[in-house]
Amino acid sequence: AVIVGNTLGSLPLAAVSSVGSIINMLVGLFLGLATGASVVISQHVGAVRMEHTNRAVHTAMAVGLAGGVLLTVIGVVFTPQILRLMNTPAEAYDMAVQYLVIGSAGLIFTFMYNGLAAIVRAFGDSQTPLYAILAASAVNILLDLLFVVVFQWAVVGAILATVIGQVLSALILLVAMLRGRERFGLDTSRENLRPNRSVLRSITFLAIPYALEMTVFNVSMLFISSMVNDVSLVASETFGIGLKVEEIGNKLCTGITCATSVMVAQSIASGNIERTKKIVHAAWIFGGCMYLLFGLLCFTMSKQLFSLFVDDAAVIANAPMFIKALSFGFPAMASMRATNGLMQGVSNAKLSLIIGVLDGIAVRIPLSYMLGIILGYGLWGFFLAYSLAAYTNALLGMGY
Repeated sequence: AVIVGNTLGSLPLAAVSSVGSIINMLVGLFLGLATGASVVISQHVGAVRMEHTNRAVHTAMAVGLAGGVLLTVIGVVFTPQILRLMNTPAEAYDMAVQYLVIGSAGLIFTFMYNGLAAIVRAFGDSQTPLYAILAASAVNILLDLLFVVVFQWAVVGAILATVIGQVLSALILLVAMLRGRERFGLDTSRENLRPNRSVLRSITFLAIPYALEMTVFNVSMLFISSMVNDVSLVASETFGIGLKVEEIGNKLCTGITCATSVMVAQSIASGNIERTKKIVHAAWIFGGCMYLLFGLLCFTMSKQLFSLFVDDAAVIANAPMFIKALSFGFPAMASMRATNGLMQGVSNAKLSLIIGVLDGIAVRIPLSYMLGIILGYGLWGFFLAYSLAAYTNALLGMGY
């Protein structure tokens, strides 16, 4: 995003940003499956049921591959319709189409990485996925510079660099799993690659609610993006860049949820309730500290963070407003990292889905419409509603 914004300008960046929420929605569908598989595998690992663990690993890989192919096709075929539904600015539409079609074609490798990473993390190994994504990110950035700056391939070059990076991350993890096949109980014979019905039911029971929860959230984001896009191109650019900045904080804290869910699943399966309590308490402390540091960074350097992406004075001038609105939700975001991990770890997928629907459909969209349009707060109202909606998830999770 930094390279696109500084090399190509704010309009291509708006195209890239508008597509981001669509790709996140497609990836979110698959992450639900990955989360379900990770929890099931973690529970078998915690209970030392290796035969069941092996079946779960093979089933997760087979279903993940099939789901990845399906969602990739959906992304490629329905790109124009999706972009029109989002009220993508006309000036950015053609670039957004190019970006989304190529990005969707590469989604299979994103799904492959996330699926394999979920399996590896379920065994307590969070380092190998990190090394894979570090290598992929380095290649992605270098290719961005080559394709966008040197070859001048514009947004096409940016998304090609991303796809190549995704391919690399998936291949690194696949090779790592094949090399450690004994540890992961991996057997690539045709019989073992077929999904096990019993395990498939267990994974699906968790995966469908998680996938729906993530989809509902991303659909609500599409609605909010559509309302923001209707305001002006500057509003669209501000929201897109603001979400990029927020993503820094989200990514810093996503690991807390992943670690909590895996450790809780293992502890519950082994009957260690006291350890489960300590895990959740530690996750709350980590989440609070991380968002405190992130908040300090945002408040002291809001314009500098935005200016990393664009030099548009009107967009940069909106940075303090976005950060101020976003900060109202920081306590909620810190709290929900632990409680979401707890709900995943104890397999309470139904409650997680209910909270997701209330957050995305019952609160986030109506609140955005009320503050932004009915009460006439405009851009500030949309930003504030996006932030405050997080308390739905946080308070219900805390109550649970």
